[in-house]
Amino acid sequence: MYEINRDQNQGLSFEFDEVVRNKAARKRMEAGDCLECREYYEAVGPLPPRLAAPLWRSPSPQSSSQPKEMPIRPPCRHHMVPEEEHAPAPAASPAKRSKAINQHKKEISRHRHYWAPPTTPPGFWNIGFPSTQEVEEINRQAKEMHEKKREWMEREANKPDGKYRKRA
Repeated sequence: MYEINRDQNQGLSFEFDEVVRNKAARKRMEAGDCLECREYYEAVGPLPPRLAAPLWRSPSPQSSSQPKEMPIRPPCRHHMVPEEEHAPAPAASPAKRSKAINQHKKEISRHRHYWAPPTTPPGFWNIGFPSTQEVEEINRQAKEMHEKKREWMEREANKPDGKYRKRA
């Protein structure tokens, strides 16, 4: 059905995962996450805006010889706005939030890879024998995992420079 695109995989026909220590090369790799990091990104949300230079100008050293009157500052904007406009802003749509979280992950993630490591099968770390209902749920989750991977492979195969291509 699909095979690995050798042009996008250093000429190799298998998922080769190498250790990359070069900072610039790591930035070009895909950003991933583990379960703990995923919880962190969900809790923190999008990356806050970067710090910028102040919007005011400091006085030059030559003009500081004579004290000047301090200008009267206008009141803060929130003091001038009617009370109903103080309501919290509506939450961003789930798609926008997800996109912003992925951008956050791309900026700071330490989990970098060319090929994402395989996910652990559902119920793998449960040491007891599952009940029939639990087995059905585990099988349903496993089927969803396989379906998601197949859909991802299909999307990659449809890209001109994707990691997979359709078999000839």
